[in-house]
Amino acid sequence: RRGLPGGGTLGWVRGTVSCGPVPKRGHLLTPLDPREFYPTEMLLRLLLAEFGTSLRFEKHEAGQPDPMLCIARSANGVYFSGYCPDTTVRQHLRLPAGAPLLLGCETRLDHGHATYTMPRAWHRECRVFVEQERSALLACREVTHEEIGLKRRFQVTGLHEATVRFYPETGFEESTRFLRNPVWPFLVGEFLPAEWRTDQRGRYLELRGVSGPLLISW
Repeated sequence: RRGLPGGGTLGWVRGTVSCGPVPKRGHLLTPLDPREFYPTEMLLRLLLAEFGTSLRFEKHEAGQPDPMLCIARSANGVYFSGYCPDTTVRQHLRLPAGAPLLLGCETRLDHGHATYTMPRAWHRECRVFVEQERSALLACREVTHEEIGLKRRFQVTGLHEATVRFYPETGFEESTRFLRNPVWPFLVGEFLPAEWRTDQRGRYLELRGVSGPLLISW
C-alpha cells in the first residue's frame, strides 16, 4: 500500500488463486479445501480495509463458505445486496462513512463495525452511517410519515455521542430534518442542525454528538 500527501492511494496484491494444479472439466475451478489451504483470494477483500472499507466474515469453521456481497449507489443512497450460502456466518461491515445501519435491521455496533446475521438472499437500503465509541444495539427503521408534504421518515435508535452521516434522497436535500427525542406529532422539539459535507464519499449531512433516538424526515 502506498499513498501520497494530498493524492490518491494505491494497493497491490499479487495475483493468486487457491485452486488445484490440475484443471478439471467445467467452467468453474475447484477450490482447495479451506480447512487445509488459506483462501488467498480473500487478501484483496482484506486490503480494502486500508481504504476504509472493512468487510469481515465471522465463521465457526474454516470450511464454511463466505457470503456474497454487492454494494451499489442510487439516488444518493447505498444499497446492499447479498447471498449467504451459510446463514450462520456473521458479517461485520464498515465503510469510509462509518458503520452502515441497514434499513429495517438491528445491529450490534462493535469496534466501529455494524454486525449482521442475514438470511439466504437479501437486499437493503442504507442512508445512515454511524461512528461512536460505545458498543451498543442500534437500529434504523422506516416509520409512517403522517404529515402532508413529507415522503419518508426514518427512526434511528441506540445512539450515544455519535457522529451520524445521512445521505439524503436526490431532490430532497433541502427538506431533510433531524428531530432528537421525537414525540408525536413531531411538529415541535429539539430539531438538530446538520452540516453539509462533500468528499470522496459523496454529498451528505453530518451531525455530531448525537445521543438518544433520532427521527429523520423528508
